[in-house]
Amino acid sequence: MDIYGLMCIFYLVLNCIWHAAICVLVFIFTPNFISTPDMWLTNLDRIIFFVSFGIFILAHFVLIGWLFCVPLKLRRQIKQKDIEYRSLISAKTNSRNGESIKQKMKGSSNYERIPIE
Repeated sequence: MDIYGLMCIFYLVLNCIWHAAICVLVFIFTPNFISTPDMWLTNLDRIIFFVSFGIFILAHFVLIGWLFCVPLKLRRQIKQKDIEYRSLISAKTNSRNGESIKQKMKGSSNYERIPIE
């Protein structure tokens, strides 16, 4: 989430800089400070808009792909290892003299085990 937040802030800053620059260009190159649809500045602004919007959408797809490939993959691996560990513990406790850890815990305190899923 930190990467995403920084990316969005960086994108907003670049947009602010671009809008300030295009305003300065309109101020310098137009006599009455009005841009018309047929001016080269208007076409430049449209091109920059489509390029920046495309980069923004592409960055979102890249970050979503990265999210599924890296952090969520690690989370799935940890969950699988947790299941394996619980089955190992369960097998060991069932093989000890017929008395499991659950029975020992219930007899000695008010502790109740809550499964984590």
